[in-house]
Amino acid sequence: STAGLFPSSRDPPATETSAPSAILDDPYVVTKLQAHEVVVKAMHSGLPVTIVAPSAVFGPRDTNQLGRSLALLVRRRLPLLPSGFGLNTWVHAADVAEGHVLAATVGRPGEMYFLGDRVLSMYDFLGAAAREAGVRPPRGRVPMGLVRFVARFSEWRAGRAGRTPLLSRSALAFSKLDVVVDASKARRELGWNPKPFEERMKDTMAWYVETYARGDAPMPVKRGGASAGAPARRA
Repeated sequence: STAGLFPSSRDPPATETSAPSAILDDPYVVTKLQAHEVVVKAMHSGLPVTIVAPSAVFGPRDTNQLGRSLALLVRRRLPLLPSGFGLNTWVHAADVAEGHVLAATVGRPGEMYFLGDRVLSMYDFLGAAAREAGVRPPRGRVPMGLVRFVARFSEWRAGRAGRTPLLSRSALAFSKLDVVVDASKARRELGWNPKPFEERMKDTMAWYVETYARGDAPMPVKRGGASAGAPARRA
């Protein structure tokens, strides 16, 4: 599953007993909720299932919008950010992988586990990334309405090229939400112990600097993705 189905603030954060919701009319969010509901129903019928719900994942080799943002950051081509970002719970991909293994081996059937570590806004996350990369963080702010207009054009252009848009309206809408989760259950029951955020960020940005600091290195692009701005209606 995904922690994105459980938007919540710091006070209180979401726990595994919180109710999921598709707060955005977006294909990714809606289908994630549908899949979550199918699995929970089967679980209540006796299927031995353990659910893992990672939060905001970062790390090397990311071809999504976060990966492109980090690549632009190390090239000093990310001076501005949209205004209005919410808080998120960040976790490294390697720690998510470890959490999946632990859930499969020692997790209790019929239970769900959040995997999340450091709570930061996107501004603070990119600030930490910039420090490790030795570049200036994005300091300028652009009104969200203007960025949504740019995102609409990005979706149109990506649709013609058969690529995932560099910027999407749904991603912007999601970025405004607070997604703060309490992962203490995974730590307590699974023995999940993610490495320090600072260490993970240092390793991540070392990879991005090595890979994308050169101006001739191709930017990360996920090909063949559906436009993230298309609406999705639940049946």
